[in-house]
Formats: sequence, structure tokens, C-alpha cells
Amino acid sequence: MAFLTINGFEVSILDGSADVSEEEIGSSSRAFSGHLLQSTRARARVFSGTTPIFTSANAKAIAGLLKADGHYWEFDDQYSSKGLGVASGSYTLGSSQITIGSGNTVSFDTNIGSAWTIIAHDSGSVSTFSLDSGGTEYEGASPSSGNDNMFDVVSGDLELYGTNQAGAGASMSWDWVVVLPFVATTSMHEEFTNLNDFSETPALTVSGNALKSESVTMRLRHGSLSEELIQFMSSGSIATGFQIAFTLEEVL
Repeated sequence: MAFLTINGFEVSILDGSADVSEEEIGSSSRAFSGHLLQSTRARARVFSGTTPIFTSANAKAIAGLLKADGHYWEFDDQYSSKGLGVASGSYTLGSSQITIGSGNTVSFDTNIGSAWTIIAHDSGSVSTFSLDSGGTEYEGASPSSGNDNMFDVVSGDLELYGTNQAGAGASMSWDWVVVLPFVATTSMHEEFTNLNDFSETPALTVSGNALKSESVTMRLRHGSLSEELIQFMSSGSIATGFQIAFTLEEVL
């Protein structure tokens, strides 16, 4: 098992940089007699670590994953985990899925910017698909094509279409959809489209040997992420990269 995975993606950590601790939630004091009075309501796990040096593109993707920006819809209703609902278009909701009729378009005002990645789980084929702003497309951990016929980002807004991969009109049903404001790496596409679910942003599903192989819901601690620009020699030339330090804390 990997040392640390976030939403199924393995995040490399420098040797000796990882620290796993517990924060006690409660209070302690001493009685007049000197006896310890303690009220511990819960214990939350905390993980801190530093990545190895990444290229600029990979560092942006890792930092984006850790920040957990973006939106997640599981379609119990029309709203994302951050409260963003449908802006326009005809659709139906039922059995925790959204269905877009043949030829229809459903739009969300995500205002996502020029760098993005979409991940979506199709309730019909039970496959997970992805597409990013660089044109990379995956289905079930393998490269694919035609995903932009099913969903896309247009002028910053997420759109879901009533067309299949081949571009033909079809009723399309999705169990969940995620839109992230960064371009995923190839490895991320492989891992994300191998998932049957994704964490509800801004939460992260964290697991691995660092957490004793448990799956823990965590969030990036506010203000804890830092990126350090590093110069190093590579094949006789000066190269630059980024190291990322961060702290995750358990959501109770």
C-alpha cells in the first residue's frame, strides 16, 4: 500500500518529513487536591509532510488537489457540496442521479477559469470519465475520446449534455460530477477514473500506511500550504521545481 493517497492518488512524501499526530478536543485542569480533571470529547488525526521536487505543472496539480477547490455534485438535489445549483437547462433528479434528456444541455455557473478538470461517473455504463482543459480524456483508468460530447467547460461554466461519447443524442445519467480548477496529471486521470466515488470538496479522502491503512476524511489546514521554488542541476543544466509543504487535519 502507498504511504499516502488522496482521493486514490498517491502523493509522494520526502523521507523524514512526515509527521502524524493526534489533537485532543476538550480540556484538562487540576483540582485543588491536585487530581487531574480531564474532559476529552474526541481525538482528530493530523498529517504534515513535504513533497519531493515537482515540475511547475505537477506542483500546480498537487497543490490544487490539496486545496480541494472546485465543486462536487452527488445529485441528491441540484446543488453541489458548496451550494452551486443548476443555472439553466432541463433535467430530472432521482435515485441520487441527474438525467439530461437527449439533445438537452444543463449548465452550472462554475466560473472555473482556463485550467480545469472534470470527473464524472455514469450511472448507465457504471464507468468514470474525465476531461481536462488540455484535451486529455480518460475512461476507467485508460485514455479515451469523445468525452467532450458528454460534458465540457464553456466560458468557465460546466455543461452536461444529452449526447453520448459518439456525439449522438442520448439520455445521459450521472451519479456524481466533479469540476476542479486545475489540469490533472496523467496519473491523476488514471487514478480518478478508477474510482467509484470522489470526496465532497473541500473534504479529501486520505488513506495509506501513514494513517495505518484507514480511510480518513480530512481537510487542508488553513494557511498551512506553502510552495518553495528550488533550483537544482539536471543533466548539467540548472532546472527549477517546487516543493510543497502542507498539513491535513481530520474532519470529525
